[in-house]
Formats: sequence, structure tokens, C-alpha cells
Amino acid sequence: MTDDQQNDMPPIDTDFLDDTQKSLLWIVANEIKENPEYMYVIRPNRFGNSTADTFVMHLREGRSDVPWFVKIDEIDKIKQEKDGIELWTDFLSAARGIKTPKSIVDGRSIVAYPYIPDSPTGNFATKELKDILYEEKEFEVLKKIFENLYNGLCGRAHNSSEFKSLKLIDEYQWYLRDNRSWDRIKATFSGKHEEEKFNFLGTEILNPQWLLNNGFKKDTFCNIGTVHGDLHASNVIIDSTDTPNLIDFAWGHRDAHVLKDFVLMESSVRFMLFPSHLNMDEQLKIDNILLQEDGYLDAPKLVENSQLKFHYERMAEIVGIIRTQARALWEGNTQNFDFSEYLAAQFLVLYGLLNYDTYNFHVGGRALGLIARELKDTDFGYN
Repeated sequence: MTDDQQNDMPPIDTDFLDDTQKSLLWIVANEIKENPEYMYVIRPNRFGNSTADTFVMHLREGRSDVPWFVKIDEIDKIKQEKDGIELWTDFLSAARGIKTPKSIVDGRSIVAYPYIPDSPTGNFATKELKDILYEEKEFEVLKKIFENLYNGLCGRAHNSSEFKSLKLIDEYQWYLRDNRSWDRIKATFSGKHEEEKFNFLGTEILNPQWLLNNGFKKDTFCNIGTVHGDLHASNVIIDSTDTPNLIDFAWGHRDAHVLKDFVLMESSVRFMLFPSHLNMDEQLKIDNILLQEDGYLDAPKLVENSQLKFHYERMAEIVGIIRTQARALWEGNTQNFDFSEYLAAQFLVLYGLLNYDTYNFHVGGRALGLIARELKDTDFGYN
């Protein structure tokens, strides 16, 4: 930062920023409002799984205070974020306000876009969606959040879709993450990883790797549209009015399988955020019945005496909302919703996610094998 820039910079009300962050924040602030009289920056709770520096920045001019979501990261990652946000300019007003200065400081760049404030008085407390999913909160609150998420924030993007023929295995290559989950799968299945079917944790499953190698050979007529691409419960933030907001658009794509934005959310709810101190026999009942599209209706009845009864009820309610919203995208179309397509998308996404320590591998790995078995039994994507 030059001496002139240092002198021109408005007061920054924080002491946790380093010089690189201050310089980039000053640069983007001046793109938003030339010579703002006051800048207030807060570091929210960690959003998403990104290693980027994320902030909410407020520029005050008189009585006006507009908050901005800001991300600072390596140049190529900021470009990816910028490209993803710009895909949403037709659907989200916040995306149309994106600011991406060309300036680079110490190998890092910055992107900013308008952020919906909690209140005009400056109460900017936020939570990730993941923080409230299993709270003792009225379900109607969560239901409204998910409806606003899928009908409001994502609705126009998803509903601009059309049907095209594609190979799902190609569509989901990015989500398979270079097959990095295979080492974990091989170690966990302990000597059975080359078999087609085997018993694992109390049930027969189909080897997920076997399905990857032998399935998904035929084209599938899919619902294609604009997706966020990384829509899990850590990339939706909730303000104090229970309004959802999207962040982290780096995986955004146009002409993508729209079910990505549903199966990724369901996977995070079931395999990342559900309490790990569960009973594997109870969980098996749940994972089996959720192989049915409307299995969530009967799932809680199977575990009525569970220590995690509330959590299973909440999980079933959320899964029900997600699947109902997904199915709604087929309403009014000549194509019928095929739940096997949903399961196929879930299989491909979950396979890649099991590379991460945040996902319960034994529960997720067994569920993956159950989904694989179901897909083979129904011949979806197999022949």
C-alpha cells in the first residue's frame, strides 16, 4: 500500500486485519463508494469449507450502511468465484452488484458482492444453516428457510432448466474428486474391495467402485439448468430474520444437472451433520427406507425408541422438503420424475464427499453401497 493510499483510507474498525487484507479491502471499497468516510469489517463465523479469508464489510456514508460479503484468496480461486457469481446475475440481485478489482496484493485478490443485512440498526449476527438444522427449533422455521432457499434464491435458476441427454458419469467427474475416496473405501472394506457384492456392517451392499467401473454406461435424459454447484448446509447463511443467503459460488455452472443442488444438501444433512454417536442398526433401517422416494414419511416410525428420535424426525422432515422441492422441477413438463436419477446423482456426489473427514465414512460408505445395489437392481445407468 502506498503512503497516499494509507492516508486516504477511511478508518477501519478492527484490529485483526493484516496489511494485505487492509489494502484489498480499501481497493474494493473505493470501487463501491469513492472515498467512503467509514469502513467497518467483521469476521463472521467460518463460512463453508473454503480456506479463503471471508468478511462482512460495511461502508457508511451519512446514515446509509450497506453490507458486503467479501472473499480474499489466491488469484485463480477468486476468478473461479467471480465466474460462478456472474452466472447468477439473471437470478439474484446481489450477483449483479459484484465487484472484482484487478489489483493484486501479495499474490491475492478480492471479490465482493452485496450482502443482505440483519437489520438497519447494525445487528449483523449470522449463522450457517448447518448450525440450526438439529436445534430444538420449530420445524416451520426451517421449512420456511428451505422453501425460501429453493423457491426464492435458487428458484429462477433451477426453473430455467431444460431436458438434455448426457452421461451422468461425465457430468459428475468434478464431484468424484479424482477418485480420492477409493483409498478409504478399499481400507474400510478390508479385502473385499474387489468383490462385486459383500456383507458390510450388517447388510449386503454392492461395491461402489464396481458400480463406477461397470455402471452409468448409457445416456440419461436429465433436467439441465444453472446450479450453485456446492449447495450444502455450510454455504447457506441465515440472518437474524431467518432469511437464507448464498455464498461460495465457485462451483456454479450453467447447463448442469440441477439435482446437484438437492443431493448435495441431503448428503450434508444425513452424513456430515447428523450426530456421529448413532446406533448402526437403527441407521441401517433409515438408510434402507430412504432408498424410496417418500421413505422419509415412515422413517421416524422405525426408530421410535431411539436416543436420537428427535434427530431422526428432523432429518426425515428436511429430506422430505428437499425431495419435494426437487420433484417440483418436473411439474408441468412432459418428462416424468425418476427417483432413480436422484439416487444416481446422490451416489456420485456422496462417493466424492467421503474423501472428507467431516463425513461419517462408515455410515456414508454403507449407504453408498446400498444406493449402488438399488441402482443395479433397477438397471438405472447400469446397462
